[in-house]
Amino acid sequence: MRKAAMDTCVLIDLFDGIPRAAKAVSAFDRILVPAVVIGEYRAGVDTSTRRGRLQESRLADFLADEAVSVVDATEETAGCYARLFRDLQGRGKPLPTNDVWIAASAICNGAALLSSDSHFREIPVLELPY
Repeated sequence: MRKAAMDTCVLIDLFDGIPRAAKAVSAFDRILVPAVVIGEYRAGVDTSTRRGRLQESRLADFLADEAVSVVDATEETAGCYARLFRDLQGRGKPLPTNDVWIAASAICNGAALLSSDSHFREIPVLELPY
């Protein structure tokens, strides 16, 4: 079974109807959504507006799909995060904190990472099919 974790940018592209995002998501049997991605997405959604309520509804529908799972950070994820963080800092290639957590979630779950953020290329163990 092919699994992919999803970064916030791809989630937004999917909800905006970007064909590339839909094609990438459909290429996998399981889609993992790190909890931090949901937090980033919701931070940008103003549910006091009609558009914001629609965005929140799309998220709820997406997360209800049986092929989609929300993944929380575990102790294993925290250890992977720490190793990635130290490695990236040591090479002078720091990434945004949430992105290191997202990468750690993908790695710990044996999943590819769907993201259009090129800085993920600094983590050579990630499969980046998007």
